Amino acid sequence: MSINLQQEIQKSKDYVNSIKDTKRNLIFVHIPKTAGSTIEDVGAKQAKLSWGSCRFNHRPKRALCKKPIMLYPNEFEWPMKVGYWHIPPYYFPLMGSNPYKNVDLFAIIRDPFERLLSEFYYVCRKKLKPQYWDIIDCNRTRVHEPEYLNYWLRREINNSKPSLQVTASDLLFRNGHYTPQYDFIVSSPDQVRMVDYVMHMKNLNDEFQPLMDAYGINAAMPPRKANVAHEERDLSADHLEDATNALINDRYGKDFELMKAQRKETS
Repeated sequence: MSINLQQEIQKSKDYVNSIKDTKRNLIFVHIPKTAGSTIEDVGAKQAKLSWGSCRFNHRPKRALCKKPIMLYPNEFEWPMKVGYWHIPPYYFPLMGSNPYKNVDLFAIIRDPFERLLSEFYYVCRKKLKPQYWDIIDCNRTRVHEPEYLNYWLRREINNSKPSLQVTASDLLFRNGHYTPQYDFIVSSPDQVRMVDYVMHMKNLNDEFQPLMDAYGINAAMPPRKANVAHEERDLSADHLEDATNALINDRYGKDFELMKAQRKETS
């Protein structure tokens, strides 16, 4: 599947302009580790829109997610500490609520290797702090070791289920952080595309604004801040072993097709 955002925006604009008084809203689908928190911030602070976690009535809440921004569901709160916004759209409605109904959806994707490396450093640095309720096992003294990176990634990926075997509750394992990005864009059972617009994280500054302008949304990407965690990385995809590469290529093969990213060959 090849995705050209500019062509898709133009086709949608042509279609929308052919219809009088269309009022479809643009909603963000938060794929874990793809700049989702930044997009939620932009939506809430600039455009006063409920994107990502802010669209769900849940606890604990992000400070920026204040009523009336939170919308779904209205009559009760989702169970605590459950990231329903990390479940692909095709699994909804859940508990009688569907925040993705009758709207247009956009999402961000990134290189699968970079996404998994980001998860490793996110867990092994930030989420080892005592205030996090869902601490994941990681030996912080070994985050500089290539051998440990490979062991850790294989363990986590193998503990998650392949796409065609999962239920909505299975996807909540690690809050969807190991769910293939393709599964958010296209429904696994029937291969129906669910997300209308797909941006690439590496091109986000160029691709975000045209989409916002097309929908008349007053929002812009903030100036990029230095990512301290990224700057402190010692390890990269070059440190992945053949066994790890083979597992990633197998589990996230469709993500590479979606990105047209280069897979790492195994010897």
